[in-house]
Amino acid sequence: MKGMLFSLLEATEQLVREQVQPKRDIYLAFGFDEEVGGVRGAAKIADYFKEKGLKFEAVYDEGGLILEKGSVKGISSDVALIGCAEKGFLSLKIKVKGLGGHSSMPSTTSAIGKAAVIMQRLENHQMKAQIGPIIQNFFQQVGGSMPFASRFAIANRWIMEPLLLAQLTKNHSTNALVRTTTALTMMKGSDAPNVLSPEVQFVVNFRLLPENTLQEVRNHVEQATSGFDVEIEQVDNAREASKVSPTDVKAYKMMEASIRRLYPDLIVTPDRWRNRRYQIPKSQ
Repeated sequence: MKGMLFSLLEATEQLVREQVQPKRDIYLAFGFDEEVGGVRGAAKIADYFKEKGLKFEAVYDEGGLILEKGSVKGISSDVALIGCAEKGFLSLKIKVKGLGGHSSMPSTTSAIGKAAVIMQRLENHQMKAQIGPIIQNFFQQVGGSMPFASRFAIANRWIMEPLLLAQLTKNHSTNALVRTTTALTMMKGSDAPNVLSPEVQFVVNFRLLPENTLQEVRNHVEQATSGFDVEIEQVDNAREASKVSPTDVKAYKMMEASIRRLYPDLIVTPDRWRNRRYQIPKSQ
């Protein structure tokens, strides 16, 4: 995120040159290992603040997006997204056992065929779609710019939710708003065209809604692999979804006001994103 890093430093230098005096202390903290868990970056920064006894009104992370009109079907306005939660992350390597050998005398069921069945199960029977508080708030904000049918469904969610979810899950972008997503990303089997591998392994990546837990996802995978001889191994760092930060507080309203000063005609809405959010610390 070097562009964002430079922008923050340039803005800070400009404020120093202009001798701007903030009304409160502002700390800029930059990690370097987010993609591998942040253990040596963000975690050490948090430890430092704790040692110094520092408490914050709010913590702002990378920043969201402004979606241009037409980016989301049915929304006839630009939309600024303020991330109020971060999805969880879990990658699992699934090793599927079978009979190896030569392709001239194949078994009736191969390891790769078994793996294919499991992968089909994972894609066809994904985690349950649901509309949590953040997405409900999102729809309340953008609903006024949507066609009547969409506005009606949002306003009457208590009876129209199944239809609303059916529409949202048809598109990969909106599906990610309402579901813990399932992505098959890596696969390895035989190294030769005429050899049956005794083991096939593949990796499935999940991005968790705040409404789901790591254990629920693991249970889901165990159900998908039932009936097969498998080993399930966690890959990389896993993390639960973050807590959901509120929108009825000063920290959020400051961001909203700043965005509206720059872009007065767009819609500002909370959103749940992969890694863009602001957070109210627990001490507040």
